[in-house]
Amino acid sequence: MASEVDLQTVYIETLLKGKEMPLRDSDSFRHVLAQCIAPVHERVEPYLIRHAVANLTEEAAGDMVDELLSGHSGHVLPSVQPYRSLFSSDSILREGSPQATDPLFIGFEATARGLLQDGRVAEAGKLFWTNRRRHDELDLAVTEGAIRLGKALNGLRADNPLSVSTNATSALLNRNDFASKILRLLEGLDFDPNHLVVEILEDNDFTVNAQEQFSQLKILVQEGVRLSMDDLGRKKSLQNLKIMSEQTIPVAEVKFDGEDTAQMKDRSHWSHIDELLHYSQKAGATTVVWEGYWKGVESSMLEAVREYHLESSVGQQWDSPLFEGTIV
Repeated sequence: MASEVDLQTVYIETLLKGKEMPLRDSDSFRHVLAQCIAPVHERVEPYLIRHAVANLTEEAAGDMVDELLSGHSGHVLPSVQPYRSLFSSDSILREGSPQATDPLFIGFEATARGLLQDGRVAEAGKLFWTNRRRHDELDLAVTEGAIRLGKALNGLRADNPLSVSTNATSALLNRNDFASKILRLLEGLDFDPNHLVVEILEDNDFTVNAQEQFSQLKILVQEGVRLSMDDLGRKKSLQNLKIMSEQTIPVAEVKFDGEDTAQMKDRSHWSHIDELLHYSQKAGATTVVWEGYWKGVESSMLEAVREYHLESSVGQQWDSPLFEGTIV
């Protein structure tokens, strides 16, 4: 029998190996849990798998956490309080808000609280997840909640950069009070706002109307925005990068999904690389990352990299190779 383990948290990902996962199906939960809770040297390794809950029902979320706490596949998990009891009177969540009874948010609070109390402030500072297509204000609510938690426990410090990550970027940035609200939350906290890094996961809902919000975002970030795009061929993504470069919003890293990288075999598509590098350099980015399923286009990509003066490396894993190019 597996020994008792220290399971910090398990997030369930809606995308498993690139395929949409039917989260309403309890069998799918068990399948994913079986992969996440894997015995390693008679212990269960804690996984921090990003959780996007596009199709996750409250009931399904409760079942998921209950199963984690009660044990799965013969593994004995720690004797802990049922997660619902961790929603205490000093909770970071506003009473009466939709999130106050959401098991995902309750579980998030318990996880972040445990990480901070264990001194794992760097991890706790990055525990921001988003709900996609569920509620426009969930991104802001989670960000606010996590900052409140760190503030209450004095867990976030200047030497631990805070990473705010969002899948529903347009919903988050298209709020006039976003930047000012986050800055207010950081007031009085032993935390340097200049270390704040905002990671934008492009959801293709951005329009040039977000230009005002980009201006607002500029006061939030000094170290740089990490801009992630669905793929290089999307003009909308490049347009956003162009806006940021024109407004001198610092961009630390640009990343795009390379599923369409097969087009790279055709040099006519290389103009997108030219645009990407031009605007990335103008915005101050030092790193450009390609990721996705290439399957045979590495040589063409390396040729492009040499042409555009990048220092580069290509991952060797066939299923999900990763390319990183550093602007020089």
